[in-house]
Amino acid sequence: AVLVYNDLMALALMERLRGYGVDVPGQISVVGWDDIPFSAMVTPALATIRVPRYDMGVRAIDMLHGDQSAGEPSTAGGDENLPAHIALPTQFIPRGSVARPDGADAPA
Repeated sequence: AVLVYNDLMALALMERLRGYGVDVPGQISVVGWDDIPFSAMVTPALATIRVPRYDMGVRAIDMLHGDQSAGEPSTAGGDENLPAHIALPTQFIPRGSVARPDGADAPA
C-alpha cells in the first residue's frame, strides 16, 4: 500500500500506475490524504484520510488571537514564537482503491 501526501498526488499516482498496467487495488492499494470531493468521483474511488478542516481553521484563528482557552499548549518561558503541537482527530474513508492482499485474513 502507498499513503500519498494528498489526494491530488494520489490521483496522479493512480493514473500513472494505470498507464503502466498496474491494477489498483488488485496489485497495489493507494490512500490519499485530505478527502477532496473529486476523490469519490474517480474509478476506483480513492480511499483517503479525512482531516477536520473547519476545526483546523478555528484553532489557527484562536492561536493567532492568543486564545489559551482554545486548548493549545501554553508557551513556557514566554517565547510565543515556539511552534505548538495540536492533535486533531482524522478519519479513514475506505473506498475502492484499497484491498486486502491476496491470502490475507479478514479482521476478526
